[in-house]
Amino acid sequence: WSRGIGGALHDLALVRLREATVQEARLWTLAENHRGRAFYEKRGWSLTGRTRPVPFPPHPIDVEYARPTLPS
Repeated sequence: WSRGIGGALHDLALVRLREATVQEARLWTLAENHRGRAFYEKRGWSLTGRTRPVPFPPHPIDVEYARPTLPS
């Protein structure tokens, strides 16, 4: 935790998506993953309003995030 590895991997993923001409990235994470959600929100991700149940018990809820691959 808090060593910059996750942020570096996140940024590299966005670079690779830009290189592949992807304009908007999307991801799913558990609604109860508060630490992960804060990580994404700090990096410019926004909730899309879409949710889905995870297909394995106990079927927690996933929430979808999106963000442009280019910095705003």
